[in-house]
Amino acid sequence: MMEIGSKAVFFLNGNQAPMSGDKKEKINRRAILKGTWFLIAAFFFMMLHVLQWLFCYSTFIPVTLPLSLFLFGGLPLAWWTARKCRGWLTRVFDGIDNNIMHIGVMLLMVSWIPPALVLSTNFLLADKAVSKETLPVASRGDRYKKGRTYYWVKIEKHNVSRKFTLPDSMALNTVDSVEIAVRKGYLGFECFEYPRFIQRYGH
Repeated sequence: MMEIGSKAVFFLNGNQAPMSGDKKEKINRRAILKGTWFLIAAFFFMMLHVLQWLFCYSTFIPVTLPLSLFLFGGLPLAWWTARKCRGWLTRVFDGIDNNIMHIGVMLLMVSWIPPALVLSTNFLLADKAVSKETLPVASRGDRYKKGRTYYWVKIEKHNVSRKFTLPDSMALNTVDSVEIAVRKGYLGFECFEYPRFIQRYGH
């Protein structure tokens, strides 16, 4: 009887070991997939933050405007969303109820919305009419990066400056002005595109 009982125990234990290993493997796989998904989502929302600044640098909008919208619109929105989505965030992070982490997640996910709404609306719904403007070079210079020297020129309009890197074929001192195609933005801020560098006669 004891022998039968010990065999039964051995049989049960022998069946349980693989089940425990399978469970551990499933947990590890789930954790890896979840971590990968978090990294992809974080990268996506970081790119949204970058895009709004790219919109900004294609317009004559002062940087202080999107920055103010981020500070006084994006940060309060992130705090409010973190409070409202507290239960959902706790479930996503396997029961971790941490206000600082929740607000940090929402900063990444939603704080870009207020400035991006203004910048993208101004850019995407801009007037179709294009006017050509030629602006003189306000300043010029160079920068050294990765073993190469890059030359740049800067133009100004409405007290906003924009910098352009010159093609390798152009000498810095030969560029006098920059011609740009300007469109009137939906919110009144001008958008520009297709910069063309104008050189001195004979260069």
